[in-house]
Amino acid sequence: MARIRKNWLSFFDQHEIDSIHQASLQVLTEIGVRIEDHELKQKLQDCGCTLKDGKVLFTTDLIDSALRKLPQNVIFSNRQSKHLHLKEGHVFTHPGGSIPGIFDLDSGQKRDATLADLRDMIRLMNTLENLDLPVALVCPLDVSEK
Repeated sequence: MARIRKNWLSFFDQHEIDSIHQASLQVLTEIGVRIEDHELKQKLQDCGCTLKDGKVLFTTDLIDSALRKLPQNVIFSNRQSKHLHLKEGHVFTHPGGSIPGIFDLDSGQKRDATLADLRDMIRLMNTLENLDLPVALVCPLDVSEK
């Protein structure tokens, strides 16, 4: 399988990255995020976040603290002990994910994704030579959120 190891892929310059970061901070601190999980919402409030119009407003201190704790290198391993080192300068492939519905080939209709669909898609992705990281391509709606 071909691997691209040089950091040749660049979508944004540093000024654009900084601009996106500032806009993201503004969304998190002024507009907020709707969070359904009551336990998580309480933990965030315990960390200094506030509620406004049903949304959690984050503090810049909490965001900065979380960003400082991010690892520079993440390693995924599979059952065959193959390691995938996610770090700057390494490019890997994976599909987007969390699609709630699929087009059923048998019925010709759109329907909610199921756990069986997710299992089948993961099995398929595991056989694709040029796919480095299979992810949950669909969000099965027949299982509890928890």
